[in-house]
Amino acid sequence: MRDEQPPKKKSIPPAKIRAFYPVVRDVARGELHRPTGIRTLVDEYGLNENSARDFIDNFRKLLKGEEYQRSTPFLPPNTCWNRSGRTSGRTP
Repeated sequence: MRDEQPPKKKSIPPAKIRAFYPVVRDVARGELHRPTGIRTLVDEYGLNENSARDFIDNFRKLLKGEEYQRSTPFLPPNTCWNRSGRTSGRTP
């Protein structure tokens, strides 16, 4: 019997996150209607609708300083965010 490998975790490449970050930021700031932002992430960036929804909602929580847990991270480990919603690089 072959050794079964666990399914690979899907992740969103950092370059893609940087590309759609303005949409997520605008939704978090209230400058773009949430359903429109979700549809944009799905149609223009190829995200799954649930992933787009989660990304927006989790980003809002990050900006508010709320904690949340996610079993599959969207961001590479040690990515830092400041209160303005910009990445501040990796932690040492």
